[in-house]
Amino acid sequence: MSTPTDDIDEEERELALLEARRLSELGTIEQNESSYFEARLCFEKSLTIYRAYGDLAGQAVATNQIASIDRIQGHLREAMAQGKESLRIARRLQNKRIEMAALSGLGLCYQNTGQHDEAIRYFSECIAIARSVGDKKTEGINLGSLAINYRSKGQMQQAIDFFHEALAIAREVGNRRNQGAQLGNLGLTYKRTGQLEMALEHTTEALTIAQEIRCPEHELVSCGNIASIYLAQGRHTEAITLNKRAIDIAQSIGDRNNKSIFLGNLALIYQIEGQWELALSSFRKALNDAEELGNQVQVCIHRGNIGALLHKTQQLEEAESALRSAIALGDTCLPPAAGAFRGSLALLLAEEGRFEDAKAEIELGEPLVRVDPNEHAKFLCKKAEALQHFGDAKGAQAALAAARRLALELGVTKESELSQTIAKLEGLLSDTPTSA
Repeated sequence: MSTPTDDIDEEERELALLEARRLSELGTIEQNESSYFEARLCFEKSLTIYRAYGDLAGQAVATNQIASIDRIQGHLREAMAQGKESLRIARRLQNKRIEMAALSGLGLCYQNTGQHDEAIRYFSECIAIARSVGDKKTEGINLGSLAINYRSKGQMQQAIDFFHEALAIAREVGNRRNQGAQLGNLGLTYKRTGQLEMALEHTTEALTIAQEIRCPEHELVSCGNIASIYLAQGRHTEAITLNKRAIDIAQSIGDRNNKSIFLGNLALIYQIEGQWELALSSFRKALNDAEELGNQVQVCIHRGNIGALLHKTQQLEEAESALRSAIALGDTCLPPAAGAFRGSLALLLAEEGRFEDAKAEIELGEPLVRVDPNEHAKFLCKKAEALQHFGDAKGAQAALAAARRLALELGVTKESELSQTIAKLEGLLSDTPTSA
């Protein structure tokens, strides 16, 4: 028989856990609005309550929510630690729903660090559990994540097969949001291989779905995806228009994270067109948003791209500073990007005649980009150009040949960005006599 005190304690506990759930829901809203500091604060407060009242399931959920914020902001070591703690509790409780969420989050962490085999392992575990409990929605979403990692490994057909499997499940269960997401993923995969018409067909269908279900988050992503295909087709004006549309949608719904991403994409188009001032202005706006959000991944990318732009405009001291800042950040939150920017820095140093420094950056950077054959091939193009500055024409030709082999393995067409980069460099190096 309970005592009055017991009844009061139980009532207090229920009220406290109700508050924890409210904070969790509020944190999710803040996260969706890119208010990451506020979201984290809500999740931490809910975790404190769950711990105080011994609610293990609540602790596992809140810990994984904190991990998601750390992952978005590029604090990947912390995110992995939180995710593994959530996974440990979920397995202790034999709570499959929380276990799947933790596995999926850990897969994204390893994906962001370029450890694609580990990411595949975690996503595969999540898919296996989803199938065992009949959770088709979770199965489909994680099949898409699995496919992204196969794409990053250069295994394009496997990626396409998994995307199609994810798309079929999304259609089966009526998950139109995920249906649009997988169509977009397929479009980007076809773009990577240079199949631009197929890419445009899939991303346009994704945009149609986003508009039909009135999902601005997916609409802005689809606009950005189509813009990237227009850019590959040389349709710069249309690409600029769609990127601006994506930025406007992001602004209207308070999504500063995607606004930052598409401002950066817009800057890249201006850069290709030689509109340096507009490019630099867009990059700096993108960087400002990323810094205010605390998104270290995007800060790394924008700083590196600013460095590459300053290099093109011969502001070499500022360019080197920006690239080194991006590399230092990327080493902790996005190693493949750090590797790519080391290639850019090596090219700058080679042009200045600082050959030993350039060689050191090549040696440090190349292992970091090998996880992604497409990025590795682009790095090899930078390496070839740097070696040409060294006067090592034979080494430059060897690096270019290696890039060409990777492009062949990837199955890219001559219309792909990678093939065009290689072709342009072939023309440049053909005028250079091979050293003895």
